[in-house]
Amino acid sequence: MGVCLELFNESEHIKYIQGWEEKKELYSFLSHTRPKYLRNNDEDAKVKTVFYLIWLSGKYVGATWLEEITDHDAKLSIYIADPSCRGQGVGDQAIQVLVGKAFNELNLNSVYLNVRCGNERAVKCYKKNGFEIAEEYSNIVFSNGEVGGAYRMILNRVKELI
Repeated sequence: MGVCLELFNESEHIKYIQGWEEKKELYSFLSHTRPKYLRNNDEDAKVKTVFYLIWLSGKYVGATWLEEITDHDAKLSIYIADPSCRGQGVGDQAIQVLVGKAFNELNLNSVYLNVRCGNERAVKCYKKNGFEIAEEYSNIVFSNGEVGGAYRMILNRVKELI
């Protein structure tokens, strides 16, 4: 299985995002299906974002992005929209590629994310990829109206010792 990340092209790819949003199924796992710049038409946020669709076996199966990119860190978001691809290691591969870009191409020191405590599959995936829980929040009202907890997780770049 070879996951590829394809840089988002709005005119070509927005139809996939819209199709996934119409199903509303993703909102039980996450709050946003697109980066801030696409939600708010925010040009300032756009320059601090890299957005990719996840390509696997001849089709787009999800999306991932880094936003709020600074000289030191960025916020990671990911989802696998195709239910048949969940639990198959697709998220692991996409995270590894994106984190590699964050550390090796953008030269960031850390990547962080927010995840619902109840999204056990995602928490397990993030931990498997080296993320650690940095903070826990309670009584968060999510975009679908549910109330629950969330974790802020972080992955720090490991600097090679000379």
